[in-house]
Amino acid sequence: MLKKFIPAQHIPLISAKTWQGFDELLTLTYEIRCVCGDLT
Repeated sequence: MLKKFIPAQHIPLISAKTWQGFDELLTLTYEIRCVCGDLT
């Protein structure tokens, strides 16, 4: 029932020790902030 009202969210896992996953966070941030409409 909640899936109809609350959109799915993607939460990247990031390691504070190795920074693994940080690039995924940057990609998600870029996609949110991109105003050009072209994400290629």
